[in-house]
Amino acid sequence: MPDGFNTRNHYFRIVEHAGAAVGFLWFSLGNDAAFLLEIMVLEKYQDQGVGRRFIRSLIEELANKETVEIELRVSPTNHGAIKL
Repeated sequence: MPDGFNTRNHYFRIVEHAGAAVGFLWFSLGNDAAFLLEIMVLEKYQDQGVGRRFIRSLIEELANKETVEIELRVSPTNHGAIKL
């Protein structure tokens, strides 16, 4: 990212669980679509639905911005992400 956190149309969200930061989500927006670039949840909090809830929250946020499509790519070996 040429301008770090200030890169145009790129956004970050912190994943919180029980009042603690446990991960982050990074996405970009363009026209009426979003691209989920990365999501990370600390291993201790994985397989507890934290990532799933966070993605659902992002979907709701983007729907309010009239985003009609969200894209992401997942490695075939990333079984946790595929379950989402």
